[in-house]
Amino acid sequence: LHGRGIAHRDLKPENILLASKAPEAPIKVADFGAAIRLASSGATTPCGSLGYAAPEQILSLNKDRQGKTKSSTAAETQQRTNGGTASTSSDSGNSESDAGFAYHYEVDLWAVGVVTYILLCGSMPFNPATYTASPLLVKYPKHLFSEVTDEARAFVS
Repeated sequence: LHGRGIAHRDLKPENILLASKAPEAPIKVADFGAAIRLASSGATTPCGSLGYAAPEQILSLNKDRQGKTKSSTAAETQQRTNGGTASTSSDSGNSESDAGFAYHYEVDLWAVGVVTYILLCGSMPFNPATYTASPLLVKYPKHLFSEVTDEARAFVS
């Protein structure tokens, strides 16, 4: 996908499918409604599901046309994302394109980390009600991660 210049921008458990029940089943990615062919400058349109969106995607949600930060609660941010899924409109001509918070393929890698965190411990790394994406805010509670290997924890990091 990335090798073809495309970012999915909405990876989450609902969009990751197993081809069969076999232990080594290939993974299939679904729902390309938010996917985009990235220009070398990246994308700036707010997009994706709030709980899985990378910090730079969240920043693009909370910027005005001059690139200034909007003060907002998590509920207001969620409202701007249509209940948790940001706009999937085209990046060309979008008012957010002036905000200057370009993002690239790494937003998909962030989402894979969030999904992996959920698979390892059964909960989101962030509280969706107060969601602020930041690698510095990811915690690894001992009661949830006592059986998780250092390698798995490093993969999520």
